[in-house]
Amino acid sequence: MIKEKLAMIRSEKINHQISQFAIFLLFTSLLHHMLFCFINTHVKQITTAPLVLTELSMIGVVFLFFLRKINLGSLILILFVIANTLVLVIFQSYFDPKEIRNFINPILLLWLGTQYNNKISTDRLVKWFGLIVLSVALFELAFSDLYQQIFNVLQFQIALGRSTEEALKFVTSNLSLNGVRWSGRNFLAFLGDHRISSVFLETVNVGNFSVLVAAWGLSKSSFKQGLLYISIGLFIGLLADSRFAVTLISGLILLRYCLSINMLKLIGYFMPVFMLAICFLIAEDQRVLSDDFKGRLGSTGYFILHFKPQEFFGLYNRHYTLFVDQGYAHILHFNGALLCLIMWVSLCWIKMQSDVGTRFKALISILIATSLAISGDSVFAFKWSALMWFLLGTLALNAYKKNETINRVEVSHA
Repeated sequence: MIKEKLAMIRSEKINHQISQFAIFLLFTSLLHHMLFCFINTHVKQITTAPLVLTELSMIGVVFLFFLRKINLGSLILILFVIANTLVLVIFQSYFDPKEIRNFINPILLLWLGTQYNNKISTDRLVKWFGLIVLSVALFELAFSDLYQQIFNVLQFQIALGRSTEEALKFVTSNLSLNGVRWSGRNFLAFLGDHRISSVFLETVNVGNFSVLVAAWGLSKSSFKQGLLYISIGLFIGLLADSRFAVTLISGLILLRYCLSINMLKLIGYFMPVFMLAICFLIAEDQRVLSDDFKGRLGSTGYFILHFKPQEFFGLYNRHYTLFVDQGYAHILHFNGALLCLIMWVSLCWIKMQSDVGTRFKALISILIATSLAISGDSVFAFKWSALMWFLLGTLALNAYKKNETINRVEVSHA
């Protein structure tokens, strides 16, 4: 009995350490780009190395915790991702560590969420993160010149190789290139052409984050419980003038309150099939398409319909493009259909603790499936997706916690 009590105490201590680190990781993922941008603006030029090392060190610590409390299913998935990538490297004559990172990060961050038991609730965390992003966004909008003096986003992107010095000839601000809607805003035109990028420094991830926050609110049992999160998410999407975010949030609201939970779950599971069908129906050469929803969807469909047979399995050694705005084409070409299918089925099979978790999983499945149709790999961006996978983990039915609870009861009775 004493050994059992000591084991339980050690387990609780590890859980406490994991939970504390989880909070640190989430704040780091949210704010590290802004911190490095500040350093690049006022101290010294930053390369991609510090950003890569930050993410790698965070995930590395999670993996060390994972090794102390291994989940067999997660371990098998991690090993399969690594093996799949290494095998494909032989055929592709190409290797990018991001292709491993894109699939291992979600596994480890989801596991991290299953271990979370801190007194700070996940609702409070989402509220804090939403308000941080919103506050910085409002500061950026209201004091744009001061924001650009503090954070020279364009020079930071040039330092990271995500833009070039040529861009300086065509811009009149220090914002990112997509931080201005040159053709005029789609929403809230009275705000001018400025699109906020907040802590993420680019509008694409602002849009993804806004949908995530809204999805958290829409997963709640009642509209009243989720109203604050839905409002924050929608407002952030509007400030970023994100067509994707505002349209998707509006669609998710309709789906959430018009359909049963079983129908919502079914739509989430089969959303990739639905999105690919749309891409194929409007498929057209990207060179004649505009940079809008139809253009992005059409180019995704065009590329996949013109794949060589071996491309579907990641076995093609000619990389004619990196599919910057065609997520489905990118993951099929570089990762293969087998890994994509296994990862998606694994996501769908995750058991959730309650209807709240079931709804959240369905809603983020829709977010992932739609984002892959119009964007490259933004759905894998650590700065916002870390929170998404962590939240899913906190809502998942965790067999370890169930066993731990049973052991605690047995010890108390003994």
